[in-house]
Amino acid sequence: MCGIVGYISEQNFDIKTNLEIINHRGPDSLKSVFYLYNEKNIGLGHVRLSIIDVDSHANQPFDFQDKYTLIFNGEIYNYLELREYLKEKGYIFCTNSDTEVLISAYDYFQEKVFEHLDGMFAFCIYDKVKNKIIVARDHLGIKPVYYYYDEKSNELFFASELKALFEFKSVPKKISSEAICEYLFNGWLYEPHTGFENVFKIMPGSFIEYDLKLQEKKSKIYFDVTSEYENSKK
Repeated sequence: MCGIVGYISEQNFDIKTNLEIINHRGPDSLKSVFYLYNEKNIGLGHVRLSIIDVDSHANQPFDFQDKYTLIFNGEIYNYLELREYLKEKGYIFCTNSDTEVLISAYDYFQEKVFEHLDGMFAFCIYDKVKNKIIVARDHLGIKPVYYYYDEKSNELFFASELKALFEFKSVPKKISSEAICEYLFNGWLYEPHTGFENVFKIMPGSFIEYDLKLQEKKSKIYFDVTSEYENSKK
């Protein structure tokens, strides 16, 4: 288990405290990187629990040929098969990590990468070629990602845990009255609701795409769990 934290904002934030709050998720490494594009500050942070490749060269944020930066929580089960496939396509690997395989697979498949991933994951890729940021959650939603989006300022904040998200001063911690009713009626909250106003989970099989040029956010679905279930019964 690892943890991710990130933001796109007009302000610049020191996310060390956000990462320290979730250090229990990954005590082996705590790192962050910062960028500026189109008057937006970008911060990406990661706490790492070393499992597959314990070498520090696999630490994150992980940079790929100065084209992409990746922060990743989870495990890609079929990374060895993907690694061999990408090797045949000419890719050279410097680590034994599934992190490097994931970002290399994105370089090769782009948005179709989700069709080739078997695993549980929450990750963010800063694509410096297309000037966009992708924040994704695995097909079944095993790994959570919480986010807050301010439509007025087009600012996005996200984290693996709510307490890390609320460490951002720009993220209001306000209980949703609708969520109270939903919880009292059902005994639980349906995703993407979290119980807080304008704070949501990325849905399973979905990702957020933030266009840094246009400064706008879109939510996209790459895997519809309901449709897959209905098709399996036919």
